[in-house]
Amino acid sequence: MTVVQHCWSRALASKDDATLSVCRQQAITARQQGMYQPTTLRRFRQVWQQSGHAKDWLQYLRFRRTLGYPLTAHRAKAIASLLQGPWWLRWKHGVLPAEQRQFAQLLQEYQQQLPEQSDWLTAQLQQQDQLLQHWMQRCRQANRIAIVGNSGSLAGSGAGAQIDQADLVIRFNHCFSDHTSAADAGQKTDIWVVAPGFRGPQQQTSLTILSGPAMLWHQQQFSYLQQVNSPLLQVPLDCWRKMVRQFAAPPSAAPLVTQLLLSQGVKPTQLQLFGLNPADSNRYHFALPAHQPSLRHHWKAEQQWWQQLRDLGAQ
Repeated sequence: MTVVQHCWSRALASKDDATLSVCRQQAITARQQGMYQPTTLRRFRQVWQQSGHAKDWLQYLRFRRTLGYPLTAHRAKAIASLLQGPWWLRWKHGVLPAEQRQFAQLLQEYQQQLPEQSDWLTAQLQQQDQLLQHWMQRCRQANRIAIVGNSGSLAGSGAGAQIDQADLVIRFNHCFSDHTSAADAGQKTDIWVVAPGFRGPQQQTSLTILSGPAMLWHQQQFSYLQQVNSPLLQVPLDCWRKMVRQFAAPPSAAPLVTQLLLSQGVKPTQLQLFGLNPADSNRYHFALPAHQPSLRHHWKAEQQWWQQLRDLGAQ
């Protein structure tokens, strides 16, 4: 066995299947609950080291990427060895077509190799640097940027006119419905931020931002995004990584995109914040009254982060 193969096919100690299954489920549950911490990463690593299976190695690498860390050179070399090796060895380790595609996505991102199977995706990836520079310049030049969350605290706020007077207005996912009013939330939208799994009504805007960690490289279903009638910008991986470290959890879209603005030179004093604190209202979501908050996000930490931003001059 080569050193490269050793990366994805190794077992440090034997464990019975039942114990290994429990450890694997603990790691998966921690990820699902938003425990984006080194301890969860170590759980995935321990499962892989105990099983020696490439499929468990993939789960470790994918969670590492979820924390905001790209492949290292030796891991990329090991993936290439696995994908180029005999099919029966991949089958032995549970690497079926779905897992092969996920390994290939990690490798393509590391190599910055544009996918051949999708002209649309290739075009999106090619324009990312230019699109980021263009829009961040527009944001830096704006006097006021309204960041409008979907908190139920917007109801009865009468903030609509103030929102629409901003130079740029940023909204998120399902931001309008029969339950919203222009008097409270305004009507203007310049930048629409959409979660990778969102499938609700699309907004007509000048820019769409795909939230999450550089998700164009790892999005599985593009049919929805291909219908978006505006340029599509992904959030750079380093911005995501900073916010994961800040909250020890996946950041919700609003602080993530706000951090992107701050990292590109936008000042807190340029920002106006609306509907960003779920704790301000008994009704969590303005547009969807029955909607419930995700337990994966660290809402208290995010609330403190918004307050720190207000202390720096955000309105």
